[in-house]
Parts: sequence; C-alpha cells; structure tokens
Amino acid sequence: MNRFVKKNIMLVLVFCVALVLVAFLLGLAAVQHARMAKYIKKTEELRDQIKTLHQQKPVPVKENERPLKVNTELYNKAADEIEIYFGQPFKPAVEAFIAELNKKRLPQFKEPWTLERLREAFRDGVPDKDGNQKGWKDIPADSFPEQQMYFENFRLHNFSNWNAAIHVFRENLEKLTTEPLNSDTTVNEILLAQLGVPRVMGFNPLRMNRFLDDYRLKLLDLNNKLGVEAAASDFTFPGEKDKRLFTKEQFPLIPFHMDVIGDLFSKICKTELRQLENIKKRSFEGTQEGSFMRYDYSLEVIGTIGEVRKLVKLIEGAYAERRLYVVRSVFLYQLKDEAAEYISPEDVEDDKNANNDTPSPVETTGRRGLRGARAKQQENTQEPTMSETLKKRLEANRLAELEREKSLKPTERSSYGRLLVGEEKECRAVIDVSYIVKPIPAIQ
Repeated sequence: MNRFVKKNIMLVLVFCVALVLVAFLLGLAAVQHARMAKYIKKTEELRDQIKTLHQQKPVPVKENERPLKVNTELYNKAADEIEIYFGQPFKPAVEAFIAELNKKRLPQFKEPWTLERLREAFRDGVPDKDGNQKGWKDIPADSFPEQQMYFENFRLHNFSNWNAAIHVFRENLEKLTTEPLNSDTTVNEILLAQLGVPRVMGFNPLRMNRFLDDYRLKLLDLNNKLGVEAAASDFTFPGEKDKRLFTKEQFPLIPFHMDVIGDLFSKICKTELRQLENIKKRSFEGTQEGSFMRYDYSLEVIGTIGEVRKLVKLIEGAYAERRLYVVRSVFLYQLKDEAAEYISPEDVEDDKNANNDTPSPVETTGRRGLRGARAKQQENTQEPTMSETLKKRLEANRLAELEREKSLKPTERSSYGRLLVGEEKECRAVIDVSYIVKPIPAIQ
C-alpha cells in the first residue's frame, strides 16, 4: 500500500483534493437548501396573512372618519343627480308645480313643499281639525269614486292656489310630452302618476281606446313630410278597437309605452327620413335589472345614412331630456341591388316585367299621417289624357335621340362617366333601442 502511494503520489493528492471539494459542495448545498426552505415557509406564511387581510373589514382610524363621511355625501349627491336621467322626463313640470304651490302656502304648513313631502302627505293624508287622518293608501284600489272624492278634498282643503299650480304644470308638461292634453282629467292623472298613483284610467276599456285613438291621431299629425306605413301607424297597438284586449296588469303600462313611442316618433320627425316602416315594442312588461326596468323597442325607417346617423344621435342624446335610451344595434339594408343589372341583366328584366302589374308597397300602403284620405282623393282625380298625336311625336323624338347617341363614340355619349353602382343614397335601417327607467314607487 505504501509502495502504491509512493509510486502514485500525484493521483492520491488529486483524490484528496476532490474529496475535500465534494464535501465542501455538499455542505454548501445543504446550507442553501435550508435557507431556501426557510424562505418558502416564510412566503407561505405571508400568503396566508394576505388572504386573511383580504377577508377582513378593517375599521377606519379616527383620522379617516371625516374624509370618508364627506366622500360618502358627495357620492350620494352625485348618484341623486345622475338618477334624474333615468326615466323622469316630467320632473321639471312637477318642480314648477311645487314651486307655484309654495308661493301661497297655508299657515299650518310651516315647511315648504317638496316632491317627497307632497307624496307622503297624499299617501298618508293630512290630519283634519278633529285629528282624523285618512290617506290614499287607506282607500281600496278599485274604489274609484272614493279615490276621486279624496283627491278633490285633498287639493281643496290643503292648498289655496292648486288651480294656478295645475295651470303651470300643464304649460310645462306640453313641452315635455307628445300626449294630447285634452282634459283636466288627463293632466291630473299624469300628476298623480308622479306621486305614485298608477295610471289605470279606471280600468275602463272605452277610455283606454279613446286615449289610444287620440294619441295616434296626434302623432300622425306631427309632421307633414314623413311617410308612415300602415303597419307603423298603429304604433304597436292594434288599430281595430275590437282587437285591443288588455289585462288589468297591462293598463298602467299602456300610457307609459305610448309616451316612449311618442318621444321616439317625435325624434324621427326631426330628421329628414323619408319613411317610417315600423315602430314597435318588443316586450310589454319589460325586464327588471336591479332597481331599474328595461323596455325594448324596434324602429324601421327608410332614408339616407346621414339621416339614420342623425336619428341615432338624437336618441342617444335624449338623456338631456331625462330620458335614457341605449341603442343596441343598427342594421342597414340596401333598397335595391344596383349591381345585379350588370351582372345578370336577363334576371333583372324578368323581375321588372313581373312587377309591372303590381304597384310598389309604398304606393299601396304608404300614408303620410292624416293626409291619407286627401292623398287618396288626389289619386282618384282624373288628369287630362295626352293626345295620340303628341304621344307618337314624343316617342319618335325619343327613338331619334337614341339613334343619335348610338352613332357617337362611347366617350362622347351623354351616359359616359355616369355612376353605375352606388347612386342609390337611401337605405332601410332597423334600429333596436332599450329605454332604461327607474320606476316611481307606487303608493301602497
């Protein structure tokens, strides 16, 4: 052994150095592993702490209570300011009405009237001199004569200038709605609806039919330029009275839908669109989303893309009038395929011949508001017929002009450079709109 070591001294030295290095590296690896395990354990502990903190609701310190209170008040104020845009278009008229009431407030009412105070007083009643108190909520929902008597007593005994205030309300209301305000009953019903009384018109079908007919005539007479198709002139409700069958639950929604449809129709009339093909509601009861209701409508119009864009802009900008619409989609369709004449002229010619015997839909069903009868009368008026001699002369001139055109070079003809595809500027647009509203709490 000694002899082997002596002969291989260098090899033994190398093995010794290698063993020392291996031992050192093993020790270093063990130290690093222990340190890494320590960090891993610490990381897991920190993750658990963060998860626990996320689940906790830390109590604000004393110094932060005042800023939090101020910020909460500002947030609530901003929320109230935004909320008025969600379907409260008549609020300016109500505010003017209340301002007029406060001008001659009776002595027993020391605080000025607000909408909430007026709503509360109407709902719960005002105590009389004997201390008796009876409000609207104490009257059965189907006792309409008793409700009418309560309304009369409420306005006569608690206000000295109710009639003047109603006059102010009506003046402001005329600027905010398309509904025909034909009677004081209509104005009173709209005011009561703002206080939380559902507008059911006594569940009287005759009154509801008269309301729909008057509203329809008012809308059709708004504009002298817009053509209204027969399908659109009913404004989503059947034109025939015997087809108008509504449940009690639907009665208060009918004036609401007519108000929204009337507003959309008035915006269509503010454009230069040529024709209203259809306007309809997609759902009667609407869809509840949180504390808001969404009602969907569909419009179908004919006009240029510029006028369609103008209509969409008017609808989206209605929030300034305290009406919130959301344009869900706009689909554009061409009225005719101009390229088809040059791709397959034989088919186009066959279609033209087939359609020669049937007038266009606009000619048969188009009626421009209340002018339908007048238009029909003008159509039936006989015009003087052209003499056969003049017809032959005009036809000869036309054929001569065609022969002269054929004799010219293609670049010299009058049709050279004419736009073949894209000359048609009008299109048919289908616009889907959602109306978002926060319902006024009904008086219980």
